[in-house]
Amino acid sequence: MYFDGKVDLETKRAKFYDQDAVSRYIASLAGHPIRVKIEKGGKRTEQQNKWLWGVAYKLIADHTGYTPEEIHEVCKQKFNPRAVMISNKTTGETETFIVGGTTTQLNKREEWELYKERVQQLGAELGVIIPDPDQRDFLDE
Repeated sequence: MYFDGKVDLETKRAKFYDQDAVSRYIASLAGHPIRVKIEKGGKRTEQQNKWLWGVAYKLIADHTGYTPEEIHEVCKQKFNPRAVMISNKTTGETETFIVGGTTTQLNKREEWELYKERVQQLGAELGVIIPDPDQRDFLDE
C-alpha cells in the first residue's frame, strides 16, 4: 500500500495527504508484522494532491459509497494501467495481468492534465460534477 505525503521542513515529520486513510490501514494491521519503505515521491504539487484526494476522489467516493482509496485504485487501473508478467519456471508459461500503475510519477504537466481530465470524465459518467482545481482554494493558510 502506498500513501503520499511530504516531510515538514520545520518538524522533519511525515505528513500524509490522507492521514485518516493511513491510520485506518495501520489499525487494520494490528498484531501483524509490517515492513515500511520510504522513498522520495514524484514532483506533483501538494495542491494537485489536495484536489485529487480532497475533491475528485472524495466526490466520487461520496456518490458511490466507496472510499477515496478504492476510487484511487479504480482510477489507477482504468487510466494508468501497467502489465505484469508472471512466468512459471517449471513450464515456461507466462501469464500477463493488468494492474493499476502509479500516479505518483505523473510529473509532466501533460500526464497530470490527462489523468485529471479522465477522473473528471469518470465523475461525469457517474453523474458527479468535479470542478477544475483552482489552486488558490487548496493552499495551506
